[in-house]
Amino acid sequence: MYDAQTFSDEVLRRWGRVMPSLEAEPGAIHTQMSYLARAVKDSVSSGDTRIAEEVLAFLDEVLRRPDAISEIENAVAISFLELSDIAVLGIGTVLPQTVRRVLEEQQQRWQRAT
Repeated sequence: MYDAQTFSDEVLRRWGRVMPSLEAEPGAIHTQMSYLARAVKDSVSSGDTRIAEEVLAFLDEVLRRPDAISEIENAVAISFLELSDIAVLGIGTVLPQTVRRVLEEQQQRWQRAT
């Protein structure tokens, strides 16, 4: 099973050196997801989109895993970027369909709730 600890370990292995804040709460996937969102924003703002593209590819990979716990998808929906952020950042063309689906579904839930 690809659980919260496995996700956290993989995030730390991939980006722990360049994002030390990820180590603040190992295993806390919502917190780490918000740090990944910040990294995507910073990466795009700096003009070097490498980290943004790596994070998006990683989330795509994880969301495609049949053994990933549902809390990971929930963390993408709640604690990652919103569709409006994607538009502002101009990264819609590199946004994987799996991530787009999760963000669109969350946006629809918010719209129904208001």
